[in-house]
Amino acid sequence: MTKKLNINELAFSYVKFLIFSLLFFGTYFSKFNLVGPVYLYDLMLLIPILFILWNIKINKNNDFGIVLVIIISISYLFYSLLNLSVGADILLRQFMLFGYLLAAFVYVNYIRRIENFSSRIIQFLKYFGNVSAIIQCLYLFYVLLFVTRNIFEEGAYYYYSSITVLGLLIFAVDKLIYSKFFLLYSCLAFFLLSTTGHSSAFLAYFIVFVLYFLGKMNKLNKLIIFIVFFVIAALIVLKTSFFTDANAQWRLVYWGLTLKGIFVDRVGIFGMGFGVPYSDDEVAYILQVVNGFTAQQSDDLEKYLSPMHNSFITIAFHIGFAFSFFIIYPLLKILVSIISGRFKSNLNFLFLSLTLVAFSVWSATNVILELPHSSLLYWLLFLAFIYLYPEFSKINSQILKKPI
Repeated sequence: MTKKLNINELAFSYVKFLIFSLLFFGTYFSKFNLVGPVYLYDLMLLIPILFILWNIKINKNNDFGIVLVIIISISYLFYSLLNLSVGADILLRQFMLFGYLLAAFVYVNYIRRIENFSSRIIQFLKYFGNVSAIIQCLYLFYVLLFVTRNIFEEGAYYYYSSITVLGLLIFAVDKLIYSKFFLLYSCLAFFLLSTTGHSSAFLAYFIVFVLYFLGKMNKLNKLIIFIVFFVIAALIVLKTSFFTDANAQWRLVYWGLTLKGIFVDRVGIFGMGFGVPYSDDEVAYILQVVNGFTAQQSDDLEKYLSPMHNSFITIAFHIGFAFSFFIIYPLLKILVSIISGRFKSNLNFLFLSLTLVAFSVWSATNVILELPHSSLLYWLLFLAFIYLYPEFSKINSQILKKPI
């Protein structure tokens, strides 16, 4: 008897194939241009959705926030098309921030129906993290042999592919939670993350490392550690250039100007839609003339394609903070639950939540969810988490007092 095709298993296998292809081939895959604004990866991601969209199952309690964000973004898309002042390719490029979320939502809608979904998604993530760490080690060996011995040179970026950074973060959290040699593995993880050239990757795991141990302490020790952490962070900011170089300062100024527009000019409710410049002449003047940064915000094309290096601010920029809050709120609730220690004995929860925190710190300091290189993996984890722990996506719910 022929075994019946299981579309849920097929969707999971296909998503894993896309993610590993992004790992192995990097931008050669994600930026492979077929014709005009059409890219191979985008086609491979979106075309299957046309055939499986009809059978998605929406749980109005668990999926409400995500579905609302998707609906609002599509509404802004149609509104922007009616008021189009730039090329449609630019509009669609900006919209893909939500297009990747929509695609991931459809795939995860099927994937979460597979048997043993929780254990299998964790197994996949851990496997991906291990493979990413191995690839990064091999890549560094190649760099040391044939490129340079100075892998920590300022301004140099040595990571095999963009999604490798997420893989390294998974590897780091995996070993922190499950391995008895977590200190040794953490040293390796900090080293590998530091070789990427992105201080924010190092910062992402450092924050997770601190949060993990905070959750295990009593209230007095938490207060002491918080004070120590604050002093160390202040010394790093004041005495080093690790997080205060031109790139970091450019981000902070750009974020401040954009947040002013979001909360003051548009009262936190309305978004800018799509096909609009991320920076106007005033922002460009402040960044490039007043502060002397070498960004290209005044360039006719770059001002449409260079967001503010914080994916969550970019989401709020397009659809308004009020609706972006449905993305941000679960992350805030995760932080509270980890620090409170309510889930400190639930290893699977800690692995998924701390990995999502690490991903989110990385996304909050770079252009991640706007691009195809690794956004699918972020949304896979985000959507899997809120499905397994739906209390974290419900604004009117309380964090569980006992782990599930």
